[in-house]
Amino acid sequence: MARWAVPALFLTVLTTLSCRDSQEPLDPAAQLLVGPLPGTLAVGDSLQLEVRILDAQGDTLRHRIVAWASSDPGVARVSAKGLVAVVGPGRAEISAVSEAAAGSVTVEGVAPFHPVALSLGPAQTCATDSAGASWCWGYNFSGALGLGVIHGTFLLPTRQQVGPITGLELGVQHGCTLAGGGVISCWGSNYYGEVGDSTTQPRLLPVPVKGAGGYNAIAAGYWSSCALRGGAWICWGSLTNTRLPIQVSAGPFTAVSMGNSHACTLAPDGGAFCFGGNFNGQLGDGGGGYQGAPVAVAGGHHFAQLELGDDQSCAVDSLGGAWCWGRNDGGQLGDGTRQDRSIPVAVPGLPALQQVTAGGAHTCGLATDGQAWCWGMNFSGSLGDGTTQDRLQPVPGGGTLRFTRLVAGGGHTCGIATTGRLHCWGFNDMGQVGDGSITTRLSPVLVHAR
Repeated sequence: MARWAVPALFLTVLTTLSCRDSQEPLDPAAQLLVGPLPGTLAVGDSLQLEVRILDAQGDTLRHRIVAWASSDPGVARVSAKGLVAVVGPGRAEISAVSEAAAGSVTVEGVAPFHPVALSLGPAQTCATDSAGASWCWGYNFSGALGLGVIHGTFLLPTRQQVGPITGLELGVQHGCTLAGGGVISCWGSNYYGEVGDSTTQPRLLPVPVKGAGGYNAIAAGYWSSCALRGGAWICWGSLTNTRLPIQVSAGPFTAVSMGNSHACTLAPDGGAFCFGGNFNGQLGDGGGGYQGAPVAVAGGHHFAQLELGDDQSCAVDSLGGAWCWGRNDGGQLGDGTRQDRSIPVAVPGLPALQQVTAGGAHTCGLATDGQAWCWGMNFSGSLGDGTTQDRLQPVPGGGTLRFTRLVAGGGHTCGIATTGRLHCWGFNDMGQVGDGSITTRLSPVLVHAR
């Protein structure tokens, strides 16, 4: 008999509590909060919204019925459980109601933008889409965007020209594209002949570089341009003091990249060669000053990929290891110091990389699993780690996104995600991030076309 006494008492207590709960009124809902803030979503995206219901004292109320609604189901639909699906471009208010409390968020649906290639300047960005058309946005000083006007800012991607374009590179105030037949066209500032049309007249729209086609790679720097044709290294502008393309070296070379005042190439065996300004050791030969002819990068390295920033150079070797040299005042070499290096130094703490990209004073690497790793100056959030703290060694960037391509600019960074969508972050004073604002972004935001 004693075994049944405790359960009986427990049942009595439960019954009493149940009766009391059913008789006392529930606290009324006074406030309803909806989150997260969705911002801009591309057509086809979905987002799960949540609500928090509070009473008059600010305490959270649970187990309340919530009714969801969309002001425009042609833009965004919402399920009975708060799952939003973007079905068209435009704006829609998603509202939630529980008793007398209500809240809402605004969803902006945009057409998806799927670039296949990117190039970033100090305050501008350009991309090539799958049809080979080029799109540009950001600061247009000296016609740097090639849109037919000389000044102004463009906060969203604006079509520059119809393709097919096979390559696109931005310098500081000019840019160049590579089209069918290996024809190069350039635009923007032309103070030192960097457009390559034999003049020093700024060009607001792309004009063909003088001479025959046959080019297979292009690069743009500060008042200079370079290209490869038949393996030969060819440049024009301030680095060679010419208004027309001239041969720098017969090569053969397989890749070319440019910084502010230096240029580098890769030979078929992965050896790197550079020429130009070397005041921070960016040529990697252990010397300094200016070199008017290509010199070999020291160390006997065999690189698979190479890219130059303003005054630093970085490369990935055949095993996926990262190496950098040159200017390091912002920690852009990633070796844990702010000391310039005149020969390549290894970047520690990284997984195997498939690609490296160098910007103004920051550098990023793309791991084989698609994770972004960034290091260097971060006052504008260019590392994408959600902070403005400089990093002298690599840290993960880009949040949870995984990428197939990363490109660093002067103070911003962009990446093509595995979804095919373009995301950018960092300095945005001239709209170079491409989200329609001039708000600096510490984490990736979605880029969309007009």
